[in-house]
Amino acid sequence: MFRGAKILDALAQALRLHEEVLGGGFRCHYGEAFGAFPPSRVFVERAVDPSGSLAEPPRDPRQQPPRASAHVVVAHCPSSHVLAGQLRCLARQRLEPGLVLCYAGELYRSEADHAKYSSSFSLKSPNGMVVDGARYSNEASFVNHYVGIAEAPNCVIGSSDEHVATIEVTQPIGQEEELLVDYGLEHCLCNEVPHPRAPAWARDFAALSRLQAVSKRLSQLQKAPQQQNPTAWQWELRQLLRQGRVRFALLSTEGRTEVAKLQQEVKRQLRALMLVAARRNHRCGEL
Repeated sequence: MFRGAKILDALAQALRLHEEVLGGGFRCHYGEAFGAFPPSRVFVERAVDPSGSLAEPPRDPRQQPPRASAHVVVAHCPSSHVLAGQLRCLARQRLEPGLVLCYAGELYRSEADHAKYSSSFSLKSPNGMVVDGARYSNEASFVNHYVGIAEAPNCVIGSSDEHVATIEVTQPIGQEEELLVDYGLEHCLCNEVPHPRAPAWARDFAALSRLQAVSKRLSQLQKAPQQQNPTAWQWELRQLLRQGRVRFALLSTEGRTEVAKLQQEVKRQLRALMLVAARRNHRCGEL
């Protein structure tokens, strides 16, 4: 545990790092042991909290080199893969059932606290907390959903006394084989990931609900843009832009029409706010 001056120093370093991450300026060169781990992510070994209130703050990997997992590594998906061009998590060696990997990332107390930062890298722990690997993560963040890759998953999502969220191996996994989980129906609907149990009406409803939430948040930002921290504001706009995208191939014919109408309104709101952001950056450059 941090004490006295060490606590304040660690928090100050974590906040500086977080500001650089939010601004898109963080880059780190990870060694060969980390495989294809992206340089724009902060590698962490457990759940972290930049504020230091829920868990220890993250350490800057450029100053304190992290340790790569001895069990798994991040790799690019080949051209024949359903997720070609994206990343996946492979076994370095044969993995036996019962092996537990920590799912590391940014810790949120609940889904409500995490709502405006929702990303496809978020994982809800059985204890109700959310670990999001969009900005801070380890190799486990790149364990993909099994649909389209294998007939069944070989891992499950869980938690342990030591870790808030985990990936546990349930089937023997050979060396260089991919680790796969079932993201669950709720996650798949919210993030437009195919799932065999998702009916067409549910996919339509999820897309409309997500776009309505994005539109509502954009309206709030339009009313008081000057009250937002510029760096955090731009980060949130990028997140909302991502959330406003829709995979129309997953929707029904009727659903596509309704979703397309709402998406056009969201795009209009985003363009207006991005113009405001560009003007603010221009004014800051003149100061």
